[in-house]
Amino acid sequence: MSFWEEAYVYAVILPNPSAILLSKQVIQGLNGNNSQVLASQYVSTKTNDNGSVTFEFKKLNGNTSYTVHIAAESVLPYKPRLAMTDDEVVHLGITTVPNLNLRNSQEQLVSVLKNVNE
Repeated sequence: MSFWEEAYVYAVILPNPSAILLSKQVIQGLNGNNSQVLASQYVSTKTNDNGSVTFEFKKLNGNTSYTVHIAAESVLPYKPRLAMTDDEVVHLGITTVPNLNLRNSQEQLVSVLKNVNE
């Protein structure tokens, strides 16, 4: 992801179906019920000098649909920082690949792969 300038970037990943999160919820690492998400479902980082950022989530389930909610704040020397509006929050749908190391039967693997390709 890239911004015009440096920014603090926050992201929350939730399994689908997922409520559309507000900017403040993403920044604070909350879900749609305003409960704190697991540490593995939340990222808080800063872009590099060029405004680019890379982040990852760990401990995701294979063959599962998620929504990544992304918000950002400006890098200002005072608080509160200027945050993205609720309409500017990015909601990105993703699906993880199946984990073929679960020792499923051949029929189960074919079924999972077939569903992924549909």
